[in-house]
Amino acid sequence: MSDTPTALAFPRSQLVIASRVAGIAAPIDGPTLGENSADVIAGVGAATEMGMTGKLCLAESHAATINAALSPGRDEISWALAIIERLGSDGRNIGDGGDLPRLARAQRIVERSRAFDAVR
Repeated sequence: MSDTPTALAFPRSQLVIASRVAGIAAPIDGPTLGENSADVIAGVGAATEMGMTGKLCLAESHAATINAALSPGRDEISWALAIIERLGSDGRNIGDGGDLPRLARAQRIVERSRAFDAVR
């Protein structure tokens, strides 16, 4: 088996779908091999593109890199807070079919930002 993101795409997608169907949190991806931070960041990107919300690490030095890569940025947090304010945290102001998934995404971003201490 190769060491590319597509090598494990099928089992990763199965885990993500099974988690969603079961109503549980999205899975955490396995570790990226090697010491190179660029490889770790690329591994986090591949995992999040597949729908995973975390990544294991083999080296303690990778933890900060992984947390930074998974943490929402300020622009993303600002967008999420604006959406929640506009639509209401309970969805009372939902106007069209795209609003409910947009609100759910915004709420996940805020939850992630709190988990990574980006918003208090």
